[in-house]
Amino acid sequence: MRQPFDKKSVACKTGNASPKIKGAAASVMRSKVVSKPKNSANNIHYVLPLGNGWVIKSAQSAKFTAITDSRAEAISIGRMMAQTDHSQLVVHGKNGVVQIRESYI
Repeated sequence: MRQPFDKKSVACKTGNASPKIKGAAASVMRSKVVSKPKNSANNIHYVLPLGNGWVIKSAQSAKFTAITDSRAEAISIGRMMAQTDHSQLVVHGKNGVVQIRESYI
């Protein structure tokens, strides 16, 4: 059975319609909020061929994140970045076609 509404448990600030929260709900509200990851749809890490090497580029950045000589090293770095950012990794081949697509969202 529901308890009747107790006016003493909720107090409104003058000029503000939002009530003060008391008790267990207040402690939950004050607890540390876990930050959400960045917008994962826009946070994609690409591994792309560049000349004789490979580059890692974030979709949110105009500059390359890293430049490597080997494809395996570029994939390893890109994978680590995607896992850290809870985002996606997209690896292109020498011909520009997407060969690997991994999601860590």
